[in-house]
Amino acid sequence: MAGIFALSVDPEKHRGDFWDDFSIGIFYQQHLGEEYAGFSIRRGQNIITQTHHGLVRSTFCSGEGAFYGTDGIGYCGCDREPFLVESQSGEWSICFAGNLINQCELVERFKREGHIFEKRGPAISDVEIIAKLIAEGKSLPDGIEKMTKEIKGTYTILILTKDGVIAARSPDGHWPLVMGEKEGAMAVASESGGLSNLGFSLKRDLRPGEIVLINSGRIKRTDSIASCGIKICSFLWVYTGFANAKFEGIPVSLV
Repeated sequence: MAGIFALSVDPEKHRGDFWDDFSIGIFYQQHLGEEYAGFSIRRGQNIITQTHHGLVRSTFCSGEGAFYGTDGIGYCGCDREPFLVESQSGEWSICFAGNLINQCELVERFKREGHIFEKRGPAISDVEIIAKLIAEGKSLPDGIEKMTKEIKGTYTILILTKDGVIAARSPDGHWPLVMGEKEGAMAVASESGGLSNLGFSLKRDLRPGEIVLINSGRIKRTDSIASCGIKICSFLWVYTGFANAKFEGIPVSLV
């Protein structure tokens, strides 16, 4: 299990501090994964990525003012993410939360085609496979749709590009992604529980199969993959979700 978080701001309208909102927003996903933490920030045309073994607050939240930008994605989980890549779509960074059931089959396919994998531990990371599949598309949204057809499993992903943040939720809606907004800023998170503490109001959940591009704190583009209905993981309702979190408008405390 993993928690992911994204922030996009309009620097002319955002009244808060980018790093405060961003680093604390990642911290509020910490209960979903504690082994690794990381982030990628877009600063102009550059993407800056840092990851480390351990908790968010022990490293990243101590560097107040050390990082700034306009868009960023963050991760808390069992892998070293975000994963920074270069492809025909340019440079981009991705973090993933979900389940990849047919990982072995996909790895063997890529090996037969001559691909190599980065070994950062005893197992090949799911996010690297997801990234390879997305990179085969004509564009990132096209790649996400093609990836969805190739995998057996479920996902939520955040991709940081030079054009902003792409957020996507698998067509089964098994893992949620929620959007929050305030003046000059928009956030996307695995859980809504910490958004209000940062001054964000809950906007809505990403719909199953929805792909959203966010830039300058606003939704710029929406694409969709055919949905097969909402099947949220029951484990989120009864074990991991903050009591004040809402999924599809239903409070965890009520469930």
